Parts: sequence; structure tokens; C-alpha cells
Amino acid sequence: MQKEKIRNNLIITGVTMGEGTEEELRVAIESKMEELFRVRAKVGRAYKIDEARYIIEMEQWNDKLTILKEKAKLKGRDIFIDSELTKTERGIQKCIRDVARIEKGKGAKIKVGYQKLNVIGQMMKWNHANKRLEMAQPDKDPKN
Repeated sequence: MQKEKIRNNLIITGVTMGEGTEEELRVAIESKMEELFRVRAKVGRAYKIDEARYIIEMEQWNDKLTILKEKAKLKGRDIFIDSELTKTERGIQKCIRDVARIEKGKGAKIKVGYQKLNVIGQMMKWNHANKRLEMAQPDKDPKN
């Protein structure tokens, strides 16, 4: 139920919008999205979490997807956009990032995804039953 409630939400970090009413913040974020991505996305509501972090509730699911696809344009900047996660999902992602940090310290090339981690071409996925990161089983190709 909580996942459905935050389905259209994004978290934006690294941008300062200043002080103001919720409506002023909503308008400022819409214009920032247009400036960064050249996308007109309708923001339903916007909340300030702390100094440079906001929860954005998008009106349309497609607007959220468009922004997530366009966020690659932010590479090299200190602005980050991600889907809002439940408390459980945040805990899982933290565990995965901790493992990734250790592997990166060993010199491995890593890529973190949603409930998964790729370390030098080896895919690891979160096992909900065991509550830990495990090597993923290779997919069986039904065509063979």
C-alpha cells in the first residue's frame, strides 16, 4: 500500500529552490525541470525535506518516467533524481551500496541498480527470503 502511495514520487537532491509556499516551490521545480531537461512535466505537490532535498509528487506516471530517462543529462553535476523508496527499500539499497563501496575499494568496476549490483560482470540480486545480496542465477533461454 505504501508503494502505491509513492508511485509517482521523485526525490531531488542537490538543488536549492529557496523559501516559499508549496505553490511557489511547485512552480520553481516545474521550471527547473524544463530548464534541465527541456521537458514540461506537471508537478502535483512538492515538499522540502532539508536544505537541498525535495520530494516531488508528479501528476502523471509518464512524466516521472520521462524525467528518470532524462536524468542522464545531469551527469557531472551535483544534482540527483531518483524514485522515492519505502523505508524497507531504502534499507536494502543501503546494504547494496555498502557492498558496492567495499568492492570498489578493492578496485572492482561496479554498477548499482534497484535491488541489484553488478561487480565486474557478475550480477548479484537481493534475496528477500534470506535478506541478503546473492549471486544471480543465469537466465535460462527457452529458445535453446
